[in-house]
Amino acid sequence: MQAARYYLNAKPSTKEVIEQLDPSTMTRMDVLDGQQAATYAHDPE
Repeated sequence: MQAARYYLNAKPSTKEVIEQLDPSTMTRMDVLDGQQAATYAHDPE
């Protein structure tokens, strides 16, 4: 999975992405990827 790893490494970190969101979208977890996105997808909120 070297291609996937390269792709993930080229993306901004989750922290950087969240810092760029405005408060109205702060709970939108679709900006996350990998297991974090899968985890939040099952969150009732």
